Amino acid sequence: MKKFYFILLLFFIGKADPSFAQKNFLKGLTSGFSFFTSANFITYSTIQVNPYSSDLAEKNSIVELKGGYGYGFTLKKRVFSDNFFIGISTEYYKSTDDGLKEYLTAETNTVAGRVSETVEMIPLEITSFFNIPQALENLNIYLGGGIGFYFGNRVKKFAGYETVTISRQPMAGIKVLTGVEYMLTPKFALNLQFEFREAGFIVKSRFPNNNITIDGITYYFPQELNSKIYVDGLKISLGAGIYF
Repeated sequence: MKKFYFILLLFFIGKADPSFAQKNFLKGLTSGFSFFTSANFITYSTIQVNPYSSDLAEKNSIVELKGGYGYGFTLKKRVFSDNFFIGISTEYYKSTDDGLKEYLTAETNTVAGRVSETVEMIPLEITSFFNIPQALENLNIYLGGGIGFYFGNRVKKFAGYETVTISRQPMAGIKVLTGVEYMLTPKFALNLQFEFREAGFIVKSRFPNNNITIDGITYYFPQELNSKIYVDGLKISLGAGIYF
């Protein structure tokens, strides 16, 4: 019995060897990763054109822009269990809507000018993902949520002029998502994801001039623009990734 206990003790000492523990710790840190890239479509965005106005109607005035496209990247790490992941992601998004109009009035005359609005956004997000227990082989359905900081720009073209950005300020927001993932092999997957988020940023910009003359009549428009932009439409992503 003494020999048995001695051999058992040597076994546990071997398991408690720092190099053994270190190898397992490092293995846990370097495994369970996945990397996904995606093509994205966001259904719409909005511009709050007078966010600092004391007039409530002006403050709540918005311009809605049509949807735009982009591409993104997500790096995920499995933590705690096989069904739970933490990820960091970023993307580039751009939308240009040149079908807008703006009206100018001088004396008793009113003219309509064509407006083009371009919005760009680059977020930095942290998201948690949870895989729902599998109902079908090779098919994962997941839920997620997280927070992000959203950086962006707005460029307005009107009356032959284009705004120059003076300052930009990111805003923080939250997001929720759901998606489905099909495993082509144990390493490669395709996924479809739907996402709602409160993504926004602040832009201060300026036109080089504040008036235009048509048929001898001068029409004036605001030269400095202080706006809050919200890219808050439904985001639809189609992507592919690798587990390693």
